[in-house]
Amino acid sequence: MLQSAGGQRYAMPAVAWGRVLTDLRGPRWMRGRFEWVVEVAPYFVEWREGRARGAGVTPLGWRWNLEAHGHLAPYVEVGGGALWTTEAVPAGTTGTNFTTHAGAGLRVLGTGGHGVIVGYRLHHISNGNRVARNPGVNAHMLMIGWTAIRR
Repeated sequence: MLQSAGGQRYAMPAVAWGRVLTDLRGPRWMRGRFEWVVEVAPYFVEWREGRARGAGVTPLGWRWNLEAHGHLAPYVEVGGGALWTTEAVPAGTTGTNFTTHAGAGLRVLGTGGHGVIVGYRLHHISNGNRVARNPGVNAHMLMIGWTAIRR
């Protein structure tokens, strides 16, 4: 049974590194490159239900970078990793959790491959049924950041 704890509020800034693994591939409308992405979230803060602090890592990030059109470079992604917190997230569970996400975004590129990135993720935190209670947390995340693409 899928369930989710509501009312959570949290933020987790992250730094990501990606490695493009393929040349351009695919049909015209989905033409793009496959990228492996690793993210580190050095700081997690939750402030609605408790005062949990922590850090996380997502070593399994997979991104499909659609072919850029001018200065716009869209992408879709999925990923999975782990999150460690000072208090249980959500309350009554555990401070060691798995994370997964799926999302989409857009890079707005300037000169030299630098630019702004905006995106959306459906982010999930779960203890993977390692303890009796596993409500998980599903969150809508908005992402804003800086990107640099080496060509």
